[in-house]
Amino acid sequence: MSKVSVFDNGWTDLVFEGRNKSYGAYQLRRQDPKTTMVALFSGIALIGLLVAIPASINYLKAELPTAPPTFELPDPTIVQLRDLPKEQPKPEPLKPDPVQQEPAGAVASSTPQVKFSTPVVTSSTTPVDLPSTTDFLNANPGDHNDPGNSNGNIAIDSNGSSSGTATTGTGSDTGPGVIVHAGNVDEAPVFPGGLNKFYTMVGDRFKTPDSESRMTVKVHVYFVVEKDGTMTNIKVVNNPGENLEREALRVLKSIKTKWKPGKKGGEYVRTAYNLPITVNVN
Repeated sequence: MSKVSVFDNGWTDLVFEGRNKSYGAYQLRRQDPKTTMVALFSGIALIGLLVAIPASINYLKAELPTAPPTFELPDPTIVQLRDLPKEQPKPEPLKPDPVQQEPAGAVASSTPQVKFSTPVVTSSTTPVDLPSTTDFLNANPGDHNDPGNSNGNIAIDSNGSSSGTATTGTGSDTGPGVIVHAGNVDEAPVFPGGLNKFYTMVGDRFKTPDSESRMTVKVHVYFVVEKDGTMTNIKVVNNPGENLEREALRVLKSIKTKWKPGKKGGEYVRTAYNLPITVNVN
């Protein structure tokens, strides 16, 4: 038997020999080679078209110039301008009349002058001739005794100072019983370690009472730092309640650490302190 190709029409006739060839299957088998070739080339063409279209679009986009973006300007707004009121000129300030200064000349003196004797410190006690207190009544101090003359003159310099010399003295309230406030001393008392150390010591020793409500109370205490550094005259200025006054006195009296006393005029003085102590009652 000779070889017959399955793709040959003779094979198709052999298969459909004695059968109904007008049925659609016979026609499909006879046209199969043609249909296969048409489908193959159609698929190749379709794939080539799908590849060529995007490449063509990109090429055309690169060639075409891009137009610049356009911006729409808003409609113009009409602004009505009005004239500003003219600024009125400010009136010039009135210049005060120049004060006519009287020339530095003589000033009439109608009170008698009393001569002061300058005390001189000597090795031995020497009585000094001082005027009596009655001589100072209605008197004008001067460097010589003058009964006074209503028509007399006293020479005064142009700067307002009179000629002559005067002695000055310094005094200080640093007696043994004088108490000076901490703000009026030259050197304030210093607690060893600083004032914060003093507050820490007070806080460590302070026992707050038990209370149902929480509150913050300020206890203002007053005490005197003596010349030897001890604290005396300890008092509670306000009455905070809750037995805090008694506790504050107990704590301050229990502190035996000595302060460095304050100084005024180079001498140690008794210095008064007013300090607030904040207590948190739980």
